[in-house]
Amino acid sequence: MTKRANRCTGHGAAVVTALIASWTLPVPLSAQGPMAAAEAHDPACDAEPFHAFDFWPGTWAVESRFLLPDGSWRETTQSWVAEKRAGGCVLVDYASGAFGPRPMSGMGTRYYDPTAEHWVITWLSTDAPGRVGRWTGTLTDGAGDFLSDGDGDGPLRTRIRWFDVGDDAAGWDYAVSNDGGENWTTQWTMDFERRMPGEDGR
Repeated sequence: MTKRANRCTGHGAAVVTALIASWTLPVPLSAQGPMAAAEAHDPACDAEPFHAFDFWPGTWAVESRFLLPDGSWRETTQSWVAEKRAGGCVLVDYASGAFGPRPMSGMGTRYYDPTAEHWVITWLSTDAPGRVGRWTGTLTDGAGDFLSDGDGDGPLRTRIRWFDVGDDAAGWDYAVSNDGGENWTTQWTMDFERRMPGEDGR
């Protein structure tokens, strides 16, 4: 089944670091007792734009393809777990598996910024400890582009693209531009397939 980083510095990085420190283990709300479940929802995040990623919580099996220097593609598999936190205002996801040439684990956050009217996606992993990637964009009708802030003053930009998003499957790719976004090269694609309780993940 084949469809189809950059730095966050200053205050934004500090906020993300604090989030990560407080969510070191993916413990489902259902396992935290009735008090946690009662506090799981915050009406501050009830507006429609906050629900664009409502498909995301759950367990996913992932098939990835990575572009190699010789132009060929390496195929690998991963598992992904996502859930809502902070009263439903933040989604946190955890990934593990073979990313590229070696195993890697990582975690991300995504949240809607009502002032800027866009979503913010962050990511950090064992591939680049201490380096936080950050992308912003919107997801509409099952598709959307999320762009990086760039890498300092240089022309490097990265883009995350979601497409064919449904309740139980989604497509994703990661592309790089070395000319400020004029041209893009896709370097990584992922096909997500939901795993139901009791199913073996990959």
